[in-house]
Amino acid sequence: MSFKFPANQKYKERICFHCKKKIDIADYFVTNKSKYPIEKLIQLWEHDKLEFYCCLCYDRYLKSENLTKLTASLIEKDREILKLLKLKYSIDLQIVDKIEYNTIGVTIRNKQITGLGLFKCVEKFPEIIAMLTSLENLNLAWNSLTELPKSICNLHHLKVLDLIGNNLTSIPKEIRLLTSLEELDLSYNKLRNIPNTIGELPSLRTLNLIHNEIIMIPESLKELELNGLKILF
Repeated sequence: MSFKFPANQKYKERICFHCKKKIDIADYFVTNKSKYPIEKLIQLWEHDKLEFYCCLCYDRYLKSENLTKLTASLIEKDREILKLLKLKYSIDLQIVDKIEYNTIGVTIRNKQITGLGLFKCVEKFPEIIAMLTSLENLNLAWNSLTELPKSICNLHHLKVLDLIGNNLTSIPKEIRLLTSLEELDLSYNKLRNIPNTIGELPSLRTLNLIHNEIIMIPESLKELELNGLKILF
């Protein structure tokens, strides 16, 4: 350490306000020595009306504060949709950096929701999602969806749509309107066929159809294959 504790001085004992574990005074000084001079740190430590947090609980507190601020910064429409999803499905939709395979949460950019993960959360497609017009990544993996509403085609900025592990038997032909879609995962469903209109998706680069009941793929996909489309069948 670059400082010395004053000699012959007994300091108060402190416990974390949240987890009630004892806080080591040496850890306190090392963590905060760059913020205040040692005299000020001692004064704060001895103060009777301050709440003290261990490093882990303080990090959690800061994360919670940042999440609250990010949520509050959302445009009103997206903020209300987030609130409704939480209430309807009784889930804690955390703000995350990236939508992963098993994500239950959202990503935010420019005060709008750009990613949504509802892993094993829903039995029916929440049509309110179609109002998230800035959505780029939608993950509804391993739910119990039996159909997709036409309203999903309002998501014109959608790039990734993950529907693995549902009970889908058909895909609406209006899917052709998702012109930004790059990745579409329909694996582990109950599809017997897919609409020709999927071949009209100009940005599609990956189409996963593994573990369905599909016998053949539409002719319309052949041109996309020539342009780099990867089909897992």
